[in-house]
Amino acid sequence: MRFLYLLLFLIPSPLTGQTPKPVVLHDSTRFLSVGRQVAIFEDTTARLTFEQIRGRTDFVPGRTEAFQYGYSGSAYWFRVSLTNQSRENTRHWLLGTMDAATLDYVDLHVVYPDGRVVHEAGGLRRPYVDQGFFSITPLFRVELPTNMPVTAYLRIESSLPLFGRVTVWDEYHNLSKGRFNIFAIWTFLGLFILRSLTNFVLARFISDRQFWFYALCTFLLYVSTLSRAGIFPIVFGNAPALLDWLHYGINRLLPLGLAGWVYTWLDHRPLFRPLRWLLLGIMVAAAAGVMLPLFVQTAPIGQF
Repeated sequence: MRFLYLLLFLIPSPLTGQTPKPVVLHDSTRFLSVGRQVAIFEDTTARLTFEQIRGRTDFVPGRTEAFQYGYSGSAYWFRVSLTNQSRENTRHWLLGTMDAATLDYVDLHVVYPDGRVVHEAGGLRRPYVDQGFFSITPLFRVELPTNMPVTAYLRIESSLPLFGRVTVWDEYHNLSKGRFNIFAIWTFLGLFILRSLTNFVLARFISDRQFWFYALCTFLLYVSTLSRAGIFPIVFGNAPALLDWLHYGINRLLPLGLAGWVYTWLDHRPLFRPLRWLLLGIMVAAAAGVMLPLFVQTAPIGQF
């Protein structure tokens, strides 16, 4: 199946060069997923500038609402035409990605009919700016004057798997939905905090090595969850090297801890020898993954 999926992208598409229908916004519009109304271009060099991309005619129309490219060293550009027919809302629209919590760099260029271009930037490797406390999926506020067609270019790049949806939101609707999301996230994180604290208290009185590893692994799971909750950019925004490690290296502490935990359960009987070697290999690979983001982080490293 994976081979067939890749083959679809390698075969030249008869739809190349066609322009998808524009997205039309009304007073009643609250949320739109526009994956079938975007045109997509893969920049395999990840170095092309907006001016170079703007003039290209080989964009391919989107086929699905969600995009998923796995580990990739490419940058992907999404082009969408927007026409706002709402007379009440011209300044409070949000354009960006949804369910895309692994994007290193996200750039939005909005081109207006008078030639004006507005550029906004976000992503996990960008300094935290006023994007909302849990804005882990970049959304950008755009101005869409009534009956004035504009063209938006959204660029994404990451050393982790690329997935998500291109969406348009009414800002106030997004805020009302965000209240519920924040409540759910904090409830989830609160339960993790309570569980971790309970385990560490019990570890003080339970002199069992396996339980200590269990307490450590639950804590690492909690910390790795925080790395995708939008909190670390707020706290460590002025230390980009540390922030990179928190986003990538800290997640690899979990398999390292789990493999070490299981390893402590096995004795030296010949039956368990292959499994012990396998767990040692996992621990070495995970330890390398923990250290590498201190120096470099690329798509092949993340895939490994």
